[in-house]
Amino acid sequence: MLIKFGARNFCSFKEGVEVSFELPSNSKLKSVSDYSHAICVKGANGSGKTNVLKILSFLRTFCCDSFNKKPDDDIYIDSFFSNDQVIEVYIEFEIDKVKYRYELALTRKEIKYEKLSKKIRRSVLVIERLNNKIEKCVEYYKSVNQIKLRSNASFISTANQYEINELSVIYNFFSFISSNVHALGFYDYQPDLSYVSKLYSYNEVLFDFAKRVIKKCDLGIDDIVINKRIDANGKEIYYPIFYYQ
Repeated sequence: MLIKFGARNFCSFKEGVEVSFELPSNSKLKSVSDYSHAICVKGANGSGKTNVLKILSFLRTFCCDSFNKKPDDDIYIDSFFSNDQVIEVYIEFEIDKVKYRYELALTRKEIKYEKLSKKIRRSVLVIERLNNKIEKCVEYYKSVNQIKLRSNASFISTANQYEINELSVIYNFFSFISSNVHALGFYDYQPDLSYVSKLYSYNEVLFDFAKRVIKKCDLGIDDIVINKRIDANGKEIYYPIFYYQ
């Protein structure tokens, strides 16, 4: 479960930004959970909404895939107006009733520090990395001391390559982060039209739901049907037909 995340000197956020799913003490939802499962960020075009999501996208890529980069590659992250100051990023999350906090300070050239804290009753720093050296590592994670650190790779991504299982639960958390935003902005994913149309043609419940949503967005649409044709190679091609009032 995601609790909060934030960054400083990241993209358009010079002084910092934090997004928290923690509910206030007077919330009526407290009886269900201490955290919200959804959040809405509202703002004008160019106000930084997409940059908020870039924090999560960066953490997913950095913690899972940074070891795959070449040792002399830059770290793909943007500071405020491309300044040379340190960028700080952090995230708090919960797995099996254990809270974790991951902190990172870096530039495009190197990692300055990387920390992992764990909280059951109280918060304890379990792994601390300064530059390319592990300065602190509690007994449970002692295998992390065996890995060779690189200036552009997270110890989480590196430990996964070394098959160190003690950090696999942390690696898996980051690997499950999914977003339609990457470092350059919105990822305009275009699924195969025939595949989606075929899916709707065989699933009436799903198709009815999609039609209700689409008709609310465009009041001129009266109905949508799925047709199919045979292309030059004998393959069935499915496609939608929109009927307007």
